[in-house]
Amino acid sequence: MPGMTGIELLEKMKAINPAVTRLLISAFEVNDELFQECKCVDKFLQKPISMVKLIDEVEMLVNAMRVPRKTTS
Repeated sequence: MPGMTGIELLEKMKAINPAVTRLLISAFEVNDELFQECKCVDKFLQKPISMVKLIDEVEMLVNAMRVPRKTTS
């Protein structure tokens, strides 16, 4: 993406609407500590990912969206 990274996009999305669920799929390896520090992502998946796993993860996120959650700033 010219002009910004995926993380920057996710941070802007969170600033505009904190209730939006954000899924990051990347070929880069991200350790658990870094993922925990990245407050703009709800779920991280590492490529390659099977279509079955992707569908399962998206279904879980959609189901979680149906349950009201507190947003934090």
